[in-house]
This record gives sequence, C-alpha cells and structure tokens, in this order.
Amino acid sequence: MQKNVSEGKMDIDKLELLRNVIDAYGVKLWILQDETEQTPEFDEGLRKQLYQNYDYSFLAEQIRKNCHPDNVYRVYDNFALHYLIFLMPPSGPEGRKYIIIGAYFMEQEKPDAVRIADEAKLELYQVQTLKEYYYGTTSAANIEHVVCSLLRMLYPEINWKIEKTGISLREPQTDGMRPRPQAEDELSMRMIEERYKCENEMLNALAQGDADKVEEKMSRLVKFRLETRSDSSLRDAKNNLVIMNVLFRKAVENAGVHPYYIDKLSSSLGKRIEAARNMIDIVSINREFVRRYCLLVRNYALQGYSPVITKCLNYIDFNLTEELTLNSLAERFSVNASALSKKFRSELGMTLTDYVNKKRVDSSMLLLATTKLPVGEVAAQVGYLNENYYSRIFKKIRGISPREYREIMTGKE
Repeated sequence: MQKNVSEGKMDIDKLELLRNVIDAYGVKLWILQDETEQTPEFDEGLRKQLYQNYDYSFLAEQIRKNCHPDNVYRVYDNFALHYLIFLMPPSGPEGRKYIIIGAYFMEQEKPDAVRIADEAKLELYQVQTLKEYYYGTTSAANIEHVVCSLLRMLYPEINWKIEKTGISLREPQTDGMRPRPQAEDELSMRMIEERYKCENEMLNALAQGDADKVEEKMSRLVKFRLETRSDSSLRDAKNNLVIMNVLFRKAVENAGVHPYYIDKLSSSLGKRIEAARNMIDIVSINREFVRRYCLLVRNYALQGYSPVITKCLNYIDFNLTEELTLNSLAERFSVNASALSKKFRSELGMTLTDYVNKKRVDSSMLLLATTKLPVGEVAAQVGYLNENYYSRIFKKIRGISPREYREIMTGKE
C-alpha cells in the first residue's frame, strides 16, 4: 500500500513538472480521466461558444477509445488548432489520465477564419468570435520536441512514438450541431479579462523594478496576440512595441520616476523601433525594454517619499553643479533646515551631504569612462570646484581614485 502512495506522489510530481514547462510556453495542459464523466473544455470553451448546447463527451470518447500507451498523438482539429495528446503511464490507483496539451499554433500560422467558419457551417457573425480566439492563441512551434524530450527523460523505460493519425477532434456535422444565436461573446470577454489582468500584473512588477517578474508576465502575454492591422508582420511588431512603450512609460511614471528621464528613454526606444529593419531587430529591442525600464525605476523611482523629499531629490538630480547644502535646500523649499535634515536621514538612511556626494560621483563616472576630459574638468561638471576634494570623495565612495577608475574603464594600464 505504501508503494502505491509513493508512486502516486511521484506521478503527481512528474505531471506538475510537465505542467510548469507547458505553462512557460503560454499553453495549457488538460487532464481527462476514465473515472469521471466530467470532460475538460480543452479549447477553453470555443465549441460551446460556437454551438448550441455543445457536449464535449463525443470528443472525450474518441480520445479514450483511440489513445494507446507509449504514443504521443499530434492532433489538428477542424478549427486549425494543434494539440498533443497521450496517455500518462499508470502509477497508483487513481485510474488512467489522458493528457491534452493545447490549443496552440505552429509558428507564423494565420488561419482563415472565414473559410473555417464556412466549413464548420457557422454563421457570418461567428467569424469574429473565431478571429478573437485566434488572436489569443499562442504559437509554440517547438513544443512537440520539448514535450517528447521531457517524457523520455521522465519515463526512460518507455519507447515513446510520435503518431500523426489515430485520434480525431473533428465532430460529425449533424443537425444537432446548430450555431449558437448571436449574443454577448463570453469567450472573448473572458480572454480579454485575462489579458488585462496579466498586463496589470506586468506593469505592477515593472513599477517595482522586478525584471524577472516582468519577463515572466511578458512570456504569458505572448499568447494574447493583438489583431493585425497591416499586411506587414514587421509593421505589426513595431506597432505592438509602440503600445508597450506607452504602457511602460505610464508604469514608471506611477513609480515616481521624473518625466524627464521617462521621456528621454521612451524617445530613444521609439526611434529604435521605427529604425528596425527586420524581426531580429524587433526581438533585440523587446529584450531591451524590460532591462532599461527596470533600471530606470531602480535608479530614479521616488514613490513612497514625502513631497518635500521628492522635490529635493529631483532638484539635486537636475542641479548637481549648484549649491546643494542643507540650508540652501531648506530655503528653496520653505522648510526648517533641522526638520529637513531629520526627514532626509529618516527616509533615505543617509545624510543630505552623503546623498549629494554619491549622486555627483555616480554622474562623474560616466564622464570618466566616456570622455577624455581632465579629472579637474570632470569634477567641475558635477559640482566640485576642488579636484583634490573630489578625488578624496570619489575614493571614499568607490574605493579607488578617479584616475584608477578611468584606466580600468578605458583598458589602460
């Protein structure tokens, strides 16, 4: 009995691993069992949306009847959707589990919704339902290879075979298959709600500067393909990046980044988008979006600071060469110098002087690495009139002198 429990636990672990891998592609994994009459809506309810009183049990029976052990079936249904179907190796008393992975497209597929609707004997108004479903279906060209490799690793004792025939997900066109009357599209509403939720989660992660989480949410958003608006895939890809640029701008603004920095980055990325010549350029820019916007948040976000401290920090950023003493800032923003000092230390964990020095040194590092300006001139451009004092501050903060830093960055001994 203990052996069955242990094997059952292992089976669950393997299934969970498989589910996590599939989920990373933006594709879903469904389980059809022998011991239950409940049939999963493995097309996320598409058929139920298209036909009146649709019953998935017919297709479920086709799977149970024709799915044989050790085979991975590649299935292509009458709505131009791809699936992988196989019987999970038995381990435990729970009964047989039929695994359905899908629906998905192969790369670059663009189904003809009008033709498919006609062949399925649907009404003209249902073409839009099909189109919106297709926009939300991910492309996963190499998922078959990944699934088969994973199964061979998890079950090395089984000689898995790929089968292109044997299981059909095509219903017979009978009088009972009547198109559903025109009504509010529940499927489209559900998919739109899911996309908006995923977008919001991505933007919230961006506002925290969490690049890993942003990339995770972006990988999920890939399956929500927006409706194409031109005949050029490059133009559509550029349009999607323009939309992303706007969304990211608003997210980092809400995080407290000054509009100056946002505009500078978004304008730079906007020019790169328009200059992109091919899809390789698009992929490169897409990767850069997350990294650069998250860095913007990490370096310049002021969310959570009190209004007076926010004003001080913004003024310091844009006026490094000005007098930035406690008294000068207190006078500029009409606050008590002693109160400002306590507030600054409380909210930033350092004194105003230490913060100003850090900002000036950080700014000088770019000049040292990218220009041939004398060290004294670099010091002057970030607000230090005395080169020796600047060098002492730089070494205190960075552990090396400005000249040593320049030599390292320029590769000179």
